[in-house]
Amino acid sequence: MKKGRHRRFEQRIRTEREVLSLINQRFASAPPLHGLTLSGIDYWKSQLVAHNLFDGTAEEVSRQLEAMSRSLRMEADNSREVFSREERRNMVSSSTLLQELKALIH
Repeated sequence: MKKGRHRRFEQRIRTEREVLSLINQRFASAPPLHGLTLSGIDYWKSQLVAHNLFDGTAEEVSRQLEAMSRSLRMEADNSREVFSREERRNMVSSSTLLQELKALIH
């Protein structure tokens, strides 16, 4: 069980780094996105609004980021399982969401 949690944690970090790189390159003129927690995404959106950069694309991207955050369970920690197995099975895979995000921003 410990190895499984460790692998999921590493996968979350790898995916988060890739997403941050993609978003911060695509929205280079905007304040950077610093993390994939829901509060981090909300802060990024508020900065886009403050800089008059929140358009339709940014809105779609932010929705996709929020879905990724939930899928990756960015609010979770390693001390407990947050979702049941059934809930995890019903979640869209992070790799699918990443591909959708890439399609959105390119």
